[in-house]
Amino acid sequence: MIARWQRHWHLYWTGFTHRQQIAATAAAVTALLGLALWPVVQFWGLPRLQTWRVDRTLAQANAFAAEQDYRNVLLAIRRASQLGSQDVAVWRRIADYLTQLGSPEALQARQTVTALDPTDLHARVELAQTALLFGDYKTSQSALEAAKALAPSSTTYQEAAATLALYLGDVDQLKTNLTALVSADPSNTQAAYDLAIARLWSPDATERRNGLDTLTVLLAQPELRVRVTLDLLKDTARNQDQPQLVALFPHLVDALDYPTAFTARTTNLNTLILGLKTTALDDPADVARVADWLADIRLGRDALQWVHTLPAELREHPRVAEIAAEISLREGIPAASAHYLLQNAFGDLPPEAAVLATGARQLEAHNRLAAAQAAWDEAINLASDARDPNALRVLARVGALWGRNDWTQQALRAALKRNPNAFWAYAGLRDQLLAADNANALWKLYQQWIERQPDDLTVVIQWIRLGTSLPQVPTELEREATRRLLALPASPRRDAALAGWHHLHGETALARELLQRAGNVVDREPDAAYWAALIDRPLDPNRRFPALSRLLLTYEERRQLSTDDDMPVGAPRPVSTNSHSLHVR
Repeated sequence: MIARWQRHWHLYWTGFTHRQQIAATAAAVTALLGLALWPVVQFWGLPRLQTWRVDRTLAQANAFAAEQDYRNVLLAIRRASQLGSQDVAVWRRIADYLTQLGSPEALQARQTVTALDPTDLHARVELAQTALLFGDYKTSQSALEAAKALAPSSTTYQEAAATLALYLGDVDQLKTNLTALVSADPSNTQAAYDLAIARLWSPDATERRNGLDTLTVLLAQPELRVRVTLDLLKDTARNQDQPQLVALFPHLVDALDYPTAFTARTTNLNTLILGLKTTALDDPADVARVADWLADIRLGRDALQWVHTLPAELREHPRVAEIAAEISLREGIPAASAHYLLQNAFGDLPPEAAVLATGARQLEAHNRLAAAQAAWDEAINLASDARDPNALRVLARVGALWGRNDWTQQALRAALKRNPNAFWAYAGLRDQLLAADNANALWKLYQQWIERQPDDLTVVIQWIRLGTSLPQVPTELEREATRRLLALPASPRRDAALAGWHHLHGETALARELLQRAGNVVDREPDAAYWAALIDRPLDPNRRFPALSRLLLTYEERRQLSTDDDMPVGAPRPVSTNSHSLHVR
């Protein structure tokens, strides 16, 4: 049989010309090589090709984003997702990219990653972090519960859970997570520092003492010396604790570095300032902290002079430039203010808008008010048309630092007109209207804000607190308050708000039960203290609930707690309305 096939093959093969035989041999060898190399192509070549195609698609998305062509950005990302619809690595890259863009679709991409790989702890934590970024606390809590089921004692889970607890105002949970981190790794000085700060704000004297003792020990950590020193100084000032300051001062002076030539070390403020300035040179963030503190104690111009003498790599660092810009604007130094705004110290701002803004301030100083307003109006128009939506945020911050509330509000309203989901602008307007004690305008703002951000506990609580204090409680509040509160993740702050709501509706027993369940959050959280004061009706609300003294209230809210107009309730009216919500970085 074999011999017959050989004869047939010989006759068949000799029927070809020499050139045809060479071509047939080459084809056969190519086919055999293809079969042999197919596994290599499948497991090495195709993934690389797919990665290249995804890279190219995301690069196109980058180019579209630079041109603010967001329709094509989303189309490019959708194409990338189609290229790797079941590839978890592709979806992780897409999620990272969308998060960097600040797109809410990042949340959906993170959820896809966890669906493709349900056992990935880091994916669960990243989902929780992204959900926090977009104010979706319920999704964040759900993702962390899943992460806890995977690895309840892991550092990754505990750190993320601590962040969520901080957002929810659940200080007890925050301290529980931080304690677990320190117990698992006693060398984790950052967790130890955070735990000490949380304890420092406790109303319990013993816990507060523990926080102070921990901070004093942490003075020995080189990377924490500046932060700890400033925290201890601020704590003594906040509590007006002169004996503590006297006891701590020598330890603070001894913990810091000084110039080599400086030998006459005396225990006074000038020596401490020199030590802080010298020690801070190791870290730009510490330089910014010291400059900010100097401005707080009315040494802003000294802070600027110091910053200007620093090496360029420190002086031009974004953190340092930002605080230097803030001090320049607050101190009213035109040349320095213009310099830092043109250098985008607060974020991207069109140069023309920077020049017009600083020009408006100069015109105002020369009492040319109409011209100043016209210059500011044009700066707002230029920022509204800028590629970077944060340009308006920069102008809002500038206006606040100058104490021009009308200019600040103009920038904030322009930001909301451009993007109704600019939550920072709602927060900035809230601070402005609270400072002006304008309850009616504030209620209108909350009505818009809560529709855009219904999952934010703070927004819901503020909406309910203001609405219940108005002469006539709005019907939409009566209809929606309970539903909105119960839709939020359970937390002591939420329980305290529910207690206040039920108390106002005559359900005293339920209100007391909920307030008891909220625990000692009323001693720490200003909004929880408000509801506790409303239920208990003490003669002196601020004295009974000290946390209440940190809560800025409208006239209507103050009247709801006390009918004595001479009785201080809540925080004093602010001198400045430069809210942190206006900070871009």
